[in-house]
Amino acid sequence: MNVIVTIEGREAIPVRAIPFLTNWEVMSPDVVADALTGEDEFNPHFKELRAYRVDDDTIKVVNPNWWANFPAREIKALSDRIWHGEISHETGFVDWRRESLKVLPAGVFVWRDEFEACFWSRFGPEGETVLALTPEGELKRQRRSESIELDYDPLIPAKNICELVMEGFVAQSEQSHTQAVPIATVSASGGEATVNAGQRKSGSNMRDLVLPYMRRVYKAGQYSTAKEFFRALEKKAGIDDSPFEQGKGLQVGSLFVRKLGKPLSLKAVQNHYWKELRDSR
Repeated sequence: MNVIVTIEGREAIPVRAIPFLTNWEVMSPDVVADALTGEDEFNPHFKELRAYRVDDDTIKVVNPNWWANFPAREIKALSDRIWHGEISHETGFVDWRRESLKVLPAGVFVWRDEFEACFWSRFGPEGETVLALTPEGELKRQRRSESIELDYDPLIPAKNICELVMEGFVAQSEQSHTQAVPIATVSASGGEATVNAGQRKSGSNMRDLVLPYMRRVYKAGQYSTAKEFFRALEKKAGIDDSPFEQGKGLQVGSLFVRKLGKPLSLKAVQNHYWKELRDSR
């Protein structure tokens, strides 16, 4: 499956796809999370690498502190739980590999050119990649004699894992040609994905999809503030005819419109919908 996405004309890689680029050889989820903190002493070549997300049609950087305080710590806690209760090492590793991938956030990516620059300086033939014991008994880095290849069309073992990797990047098969371009559009065949933050196609978009439902909820209740109304939408998320689901990971505190692969924040409701809803009553 081709895991490259194109965002505003620039190639990007979902962070959940990174472990598969080398078949989990050197960039497992814990390494990815630690590298994105910008403080990993074992991966100083990744110090300047940043991850990004699309929110309200704006590309935003994911703060390195977030990686340190959430995914990096959660994966360490996951490791402790699994290693203490594992039946065997192989069983424990398989469980850890599956669960640790889920800790990396959906819909978050790195720019391909920035990632490759960091990766090759670390894992290329001239990069310092391995620790070796010197005759004096000290651990010292040595250069790897061969480079590690990056495979952007890796064999991902199961459909549910493919879906997990590309979560937040909506498949073309789930869209009509009239829909708004979501966070990312991935071809059904696993080919290249595209995204255009802020771009709209004619026909169905966020407003067309959510506004009729929001009007029904608003007219059925008594809401004096946008915040109160937003909380009501959260309570109804995932049930009946609601187009929303509860936001997870980086989208906690937002509503997630799965059909478009996009979040809807309280701020967006306040700025783009609240006045129109009040005027419609």
